[in-house]
Amino acid sequence: MTARTGYENRQAFNKAGGKLFHGRLICAVDGTQVKLPHTAELKAYFGTSGKGEKAVTGRASALYDIQNDIVLDAKLAPFSHGERVQALEMLEKKHIFSGVKELVIFDRGYYSSEFMEELLSRSIEFVFRMPSKKLAQADELPKGIHTIKITLKSGKNARIRVVKFDLPSGETETLVTDFYLRKMTADDYKALYFMRWPVETKFDIVKNKIQLENFTGRTVEAISQDFYTCMYLTNMAAIFKAEADEEICDQRKDKNNKYQYQANTNEIVGAFKDRLIFALTESSPSKREKLVNQIFDEIKQSVVPIRPDRSVHRPSAPRDMKFYHNKKNNS
Repeated sequence: MTARTGYENRQAFNKAGGKLFHGRLICAVDGTQVKLPHTAELKAYFGTSGKGEKAVTGRASALYDIQNDIVLDAKLAPFSHGERVQALEMLEKKHIFSGVKELVIFDRGYYSSEFMEELLSRSIEFVFRMPSKKLAQADELPKGIHTIKITLKSGKNARIRVVKFDLPSGETETLVTDFYLRKMTADDYKALYFMRWPVETKFDIVKNKIQLENFTGRTVEAISQDFYTCMYLTNMAAIFKAEADEEICDQRKDKNNKYQYQANTNEIVGAFKDRLIFALTESSPSKREKLVNQIFDEIKQSVVPIRPDRSVHRPSAPRDMKFYHNKKNNS
């Protein structure tokens, strides 16, 4: 798996330019619904959702290394399989060499006292964005950093930190975490939580650019193969992009550009289409290298500016299918 490359040991991680945050791998977990073809087999296995429970739907989750832009693990399961269950299944595995912990950031939909207790029992460091009225002790606190003692379902006590700060909208945001550094301020925790944003855009790449839901088959096995192939291609695209971005930065370091520039993800996916598989399966090492370099050179030619502090409106999507399931056009 691509996720293992560079994570086997410290030397491989450093050679790959791996980034840590105070000795921790900063990860995010997120989930999404996957629209599936309507067949009796898929309906029986994955289940349904939506109005009238008529839409055949799977549930996908990913554990994402934010700073290094790699999907460490991913799951596709029946719709009834909860996101917290998928998260725990992924976190049971060891994804990186010994001596490094994973600090996992969760959005507000993941919080429950039972789930937090499970993470504490496994010594998994976490940051939760808290929904209101879920932890009365946190709701009553003023802005700032606080340490509170909670009683878990098991009867054991645990100390966790509550961080409260204002958002630009005027809303008060609340984080709950077992991660603590003496020098960290509320603004530092705020910045740490908002490092989570790329996991949202990663699913946009998977679903809209690599076209996860544009399936090649209509069986459980075909759907599963397409899902894990998409996740593999997602990591390959990230690896190509990281190398291209480094060269683009070097090429433009003496130019007085208003923005920094990066490789265009759309162009990376387009360059992969129908060509990456032939390059990687080429038996001749010299021809294989030539084909991969051709793809890489094409990627470097298309750049887009990096505009900081952008926000993206998230419209509610209709349940209608984006793709006809017998017309795969992005392989």
